[in-house]
Amino acid sequence: MMGISRRAYARRRGVSEASIRKHIANGVLAPAVLPDDTIDPDHADRLLAETVTRGAAVPVELKTARARRLRASTALTHDNVAELRRSSITIADAAPMIIAESRRVAARLRRIPDAVADRIAGQEPEAVVPIIRDAVHAALSDLSEGPEPPPRPREELDLGRHTPAQLNAIRTDLQGEELEYRRALDHGQMVDVTELAADFEERLAVLKSIITSIPGVVSPMMVSYDVETARAVVAEEVERAVTALQCDYVTVGDLR
Repeated sequence: MMGISRRAYARRRGVSEASIRKHIANGVLAPAVLPDDTIDPDHADRLLAETVTRGAAVPVELKTARARRLRASTALTHDNVAELRRSSITIADAAPMIIAESRRVAARLRRIPDAVADRIAGQEPEAVVPIIRDAVHAALSDLSEGPEPPPRPREELDLGRHTPAQLNAIRTDLQGEELEYRRALDHGQMVDVTELAADFEERLAVLKSIITSIPGVVSPMMVSYDVETARAVVAEEVERAVTALQCDYVTVGDLR
């Protein structure tokens, strides 16, 4: 019959091409490889599904122990891969998320100058400080109540109904997927979402330090300023805080 390429068979199985190559190398799929180096897909499906009958003379207790170890090993590999799926994101997907959250923060902070300008212009420092301080705290409070991303459901895998051959095939596929995730993380093609969140929190900490210092910085000047000048001075300080949001994913232009 006509064979199909390893890549095409991987797509048919919903696994990586690396997993198919590994199955061939370890002998599981080798009988399904045709002379032209393509794969007989039906034969390959049967090989992956059939029960391994080698070692029939092995005591039942030993075979049972081996099966338990195989299930445990497969379950552990599945848990590792499931965690990588939940916690890893491509750079292409990460950048828009970080930019959107940074814009949300910047947009809220930029409302502060309009909220305080007409109340602080021409006022003494002791009157200015609480007005700006309250506006800053209100902004930070609003930002702290941002929507939480929906939790990703945990992936369950029922291994009790699988034969040893099927478990070996599942584990090999999972090992290939785990290797691909770890390589992508090592090469900077993907990033751990917890690291992204930690980096963002560090930038927010710098921003909060700057934004909470604004009352003390601008209050001595306000007694001689009109509304427009007061607005401009506070806006300049807010922009200085907003620059703390810049990172590898977020530029000044992204924050405008």
